[in-house]
Amino acid sequence: MQEWHDATTESHTIKFTPQEWLQFLVTVPGGFHIHMACVDAIWRVYIQPKALHEIKGGIFDQFKVLHPKDLLKLASNPTYCMLNDGILHLISSHLLVCWEQATGFADLKDFANSDPQWPDIVALSEIICHDNIMGWASEG
Repeated sequence: MQEWHDATTESHTIKFTPQEWLQFLVTVPGGFHIHMACVDAIWRVYIQPKALHEIKGGIFDQFKVLHPKDLLKLASNPTYCMLNDGILHLISSHLLVCWEQATGFADLKDFANSDPQWPDIVALSEIICHDNIMGWASEG
């Protein structure tokens, strides 16, 4: 990882500013391994247990929509890429639904056309965080 960082910064040294040189990049040793461990933990807790496979609209059910031909692999031994891509897709789609609910617009393009100001966006993100993320954490 450090080699990639060094190669990237060296290849941008002909640029004029430190930002163009990508000197702001900070390597996190083991960052990828932490990400892999999180993906594995999500699989072991929310996808792998057989009891969760029967829940209509559950995470396994949503993964079945993403990978209809790989159900056996998903249930037994999915690849890291399958899990990572699926988790990132589900998070993105759920956040889009949260944004649509918070803004009241049926489409994010309509929201963008309404010319929102930065404080409005920050306020909406705080509402989403409080209602949809922190709310789930505080229920248990």
